[in-house]
Amino acid sequence: MNPISVTETEIEIVTPPKEDSEVVPVTVFYKNFEIVDCEGSCEYTYSDSLTPKIDSAVFTGYDLVFTGTGFTSSSCSLIIDGLEQKSCTVNSDTSISSTVDDLKFLVGIFKIKL
Repeated sequence: MNPISVTETEIEIVTPPKEDSEVVPVTVFYKNFEIVDCEGSCEYTYSDSLTPKIDSAVFTGYDLVFTGTGFTSSSCSLIIDGLEQKSCTVNSDTSISSTVDDLKFLVGIFKIKL
């Protein structure tokens, strides 16, 4: 599994879906040596009910609205082709909206990270 980002204090990865409530051990290697220095447990429990899901994305004018389930965070960020947009709002557990800042993103196919 390749990390998305690595800092001195955090490793961000995307984990594949597992069976609901399956406990998954986490092991970190650096230069072929196992690092066991976890704050708390070195495992996570996958929960399908806690995993946000996007059902649709609707783009109208400069506004981009995502609908789905599990948007429980009070904040969000929208990154389009590596450029973070200024506006991202969690409207409810089922809706997130953003205003696209750059005109170049109005037409085409882009990588979106929400």
